[in-house]
Amino acid sequence: MSSDRTLFFAYDAGSANVTMAYAYKLHQQGKKVEAFAKGPAIEIYKKNIPDLLHHKIVFTPKDTVIVGTSGIHSDYEMGILKQAKLFGVKQTIVILDSIDKIQTRFILDSQPLESSLFPDEIWTPKIPLLINTYKSKVTQINDPYLEYIHTHLFQKAPAINNPLIKQFKGKYLVILSEYVEELFGDRFGFNEWDSINYILNAMDSKIPVLLKTHPAEPIDKYDALIKKSSQNLHSYRGDIHELIYYAKVVTGINSSVFQESLFLKKPSFSVQIGSCERMDDIMPEENIIYDTHILSNVLEYHFKEKS
Repeated sequence: MSSDRTLFFAYDAGSANVTMAYAYKLHQQGKKVEAFAKGPAIEIYKKNIPDLLHHKIVFTPKDTVIVGTSGIHSDYEMGILKQAKLFGVKQTIVILDSIDKIQTRFILDSQPLESSLFPDEIWTPKIPLLINTYKSKVTQINDPYLEYIHTHLFQKAPAINNPLIKQFKGKYLVILSEYVEELFGDRFGFNEWDSINYILNAMDSKIPVLLKTHPAEPIDKYDALIKKSSQNLHSYRGDIHELIYYAKVVTGINSSVFQESLFLKKPSFSVQIGSCERMDDIMPEENIIYDTHILSNVLEYHFKEKS
């Protein structure tokens, strides 16, 4: 009997979503699959593919190793790729959840990945313009996470467990935070604090706003802002799908969660006011807001009282 396995590895949330979806698909097809996670990916794997989650990594020559990447840093995934290449597994694949910040996705220990450690294949739903180094290895694929959303998520309404969702169901705005300042400083001309403040300043103070930190951010990052805010602003620390499903409007910058909100046909907007460089590869251009007046008009329209 063949002992071929496919092993999946992820750290970041976007990386976890795309690798989890493909792992789930292969498992449904009867393939032997094992999944390994660190950081924010752990909770995503636990929620969606708990029976596939393993902890001890032991490679065999017949293994196929698939790793995600991260827009923060890909040290975990690239470190696994290096181990797999040096061991000599059958095949190595990098699957991209995003082509944003493509050059930073192939960094290990603050250095560009050595050519001898390049994966055998790179799978991506979109062909990046800045990937000449890896061009011969790129294969364009259907986005496995989008397929997972369409076939598995939201087949029925999520249970309402969070007290904030119970209180504000269908009436609140979501802010999906990012870690722009920590990573890029002022490169883009704005950061997550700017985006959040623009949104809050454009909101009627009575409308509930649920602020969700990125999994890689400190959970208490915005506690001081929330405490001093005159808005109806709350920190949300519950299930992300419950949050999105019952929202009225979803805002953020470059969150992979926009895939879910767009699928649910929620009014969804990337707020990049003051930007000198677009920071997004998920949203259609018409869903990106660069102007305070447009932001105010959009939010007023979606939250106006229906007669």
